[in-house]
Formats: sequence, structure tokens, C-alpha cells
Amino acid sequence: MRSQCKNYFAGSIRKILVLMAVLPILPGFRAADVSLPWLEQRLQRYFNPGADVKLKKFELHVTDEGFFRLRKFFPNGKQEYFSFNLRRLKDISYLGDTISGTLLLTTAGADIIVQTYNDRKGNIDSMAGALPLPLKNIETTQLDSISEMLLKVKN
Repeated sequence: MRSQCKNYFAGSIRKILVLMAVLPILPGFRAADVSLPWLEQRLQRYFNPGADVKLKKFELHVTDEGFFRLRKFFPNGKQEYFSFNLRRLKDISYLGDTISGTLLLTTAGADIIVQTYNDRKGNIDSMAGALPLPLKNIETTQLDSISEMLLKVKN
């Protein structure tokens, strides 16, 4: 009987020690980390590359470090690149309807890096305080989910 109790307590102590070793690691993982691929996928799905000028292609990424990056490729060879850390996000607004609209990401200051390449006017580096993202065919529930996820990543 004593040996059974001893084995039971030894197993329980091992479980407690394993938990104590793992628990300090867990705070490093955030819900936002797990959802970054979801956020990136939704933004790519609803992005409207033909809103203003027809784009040849685009690349939209949200990195593990919380950086939002958008690169637009135009048929004439020009490229535009936008990048900012989502921690600097101040406001999110949407102008439009479910068929098409613009998601406006506003930062606390001029925190958005804007670069142009292969432009006839020359390559330009500047900063901006807002980034308009044209979207299409997005339901209000998806728009709300994207906004919530952007705010989670920000925090």
C-alpha cells in the first residue's frame, strides 16, 4: 500500500514540476501571434488591386514582429512600398459598403514608410500618417473581425 502511495505522489510531483517549467514560457505567446496568418490571409483576400489603377500584382504581409507591409507593382514597372509597426496604429475606419470601400489605417504620427521605385519622377522616400487600403466584397462581420485583430496585434 505504501509503495502505491509513493508512486502516486511521485507521478503527481513530476506533473507539477513539468507545469512549473512550462508556465513561465506561456506568457510569451499571445493570441495575436496565433492569429497573424489569419489576419494576413483576410487582408489579402479582400484587398482590391483594381480600385484606383490596375495593379500588376501586390504583396501584403503582417510579420511576427507586428509590421504591416504592402508592396504594389504597377504595369509600367513602378513600385510603391508601405510599412509601419501596428503598435503605432491610432485609428481604423472604413468608408464604403460591402461591395467596395477603403479601410483607412491611421497612425499616431507620420509613422508609415512610403517608398517608390522605378518612378519617372525618381525614387522617393517619405513618411505618411495614414494608409488607405481598398477592399472589395467584404461583409461587416469580416470587417469587424479584421479591425479587432488589428487592435489585438497593436496591443
